[in-house]
Amino acid sequence: QSQVVASLAVVLVSVEGCEKPVCCGMASAPKPAVMGQVGDGTRLVGDQFGKQAKDLSGCWSTCGGICCQYNFATGNESLFNLLCVPLVPFPICRCFSLVSANPVTWRSCTDLKGNSEAWTVVDENTLKSVGSNKCLGEGPSSNLKRGCCK
Repeated sequence: QSQVVASLAVVLVSVEGCEKPVCCGMASAPKPAVMGQVGDGTRLVGDQFGKQAKDLSGCWSTCGGICCQYNFATGNESLFNLLCVPLVPFPICRCFSLVSANPVTWRSCTDLKGNSEAWTVVDENTLKSVGSNKCLGEGPSSNLKRGCCK
């Protein structure tokens, strides 16, 4: 596990344009991408927001900035997510993929215990997050806000 964490730290450190700390203070992150903008800043049509993984790339926080997540696009319809939570000394790695039935909803892989999470794009700076479990069904929702932890 320590080799995986060290590799992730190297990946984060090698990202260009580093300016703000990523969760857990492991490295610096590039400026967050603005959902719905092409690299030159040109806006896409409104119904395109959240349909590509690069729209969700960058740092997101929840719980008033205590929990932080960093997303890397790994294709048009898949994300690699690093979740940092207090008292856990390393990031939790997860993957998300686009839900074909609702093209602005992204679902995480399960953790082999039936737990997963779904993110629905509310706007370019907000994701609605709903956790679920095979036994208990959907849990309460929370919002992720674009930006690094405080």
